[in-house]
Amino acid sequence: KPGIRVVPDTFTQTQVYFARQFPSPAQMKDYYEHLLFSSAFGESMSSRLFQTIREEEGLCYSIYSSRAYFKDASLWLIHATTMPGLSEKLLQAVARELERVRTEPISGKELDEAKLQIKGQIILSRQDVEVRMKRLARQFIAMGDLMSGKEVFRVIDAVDEADIRRLTERLFADDNAALLVYGAEELEDILNNAPVLTRFSTGRRD
Repeated sequence: KPGIRVVPDTFTQTQVYFARQFPSPAQMKDYYEHLLFSSAFGESMSSRLFQTIREEEGLCYSIYSSRAYFKDASLWLIHATTMPGLSEKLLQAVARELERVRTEPISGKELDEAKLQIKGQIILSRQDVEVRMKRLARQFIAMGDLMSGKEVFRVIDAVDEADIRRLTERLFADDNAALLVYGAEELEDILNNAPVLTRFSTGRRD
């Protein structure tokens, strides 16, 4: 449910979990729109999150986005790990990139790079039985049918910048977001008065 929660513990690092709810894919193009958007934003080493927050600013050990699909609703997530002393700066950077993707949507170049990466992964996955079976299962659950590699490539190629812009608008259409920050005992003192927390959700704070 929407809201912000800070959980101090004896853990020596800070784990950040951010999630937004969105409708589950109705067809395979929806699925690949989600995948292309998330890959360009945070699921690859060339993504905005990784290059800006980890490589350029050095604010975390790891950071990535991912997706979780369910029948009635799905989640788009961001996960990051850092030191307690960098927690506030990391949250500021994530909030900045979330705002940036709304005002500066994924570009055609970023989309093309994501397409090439995903196609490469599909080609390589032909050698991995488990990955192939999971991909076929997703297709069957979503469409009740199976698609060849060439058909999947056609679906990927059909996704354009306008599709990604519409997806971005839907994804950030409301404040239905949740933020969990879990980590060292001093975490609560560090973030207690951090105004950055209010930038993630208008929901209640625990």
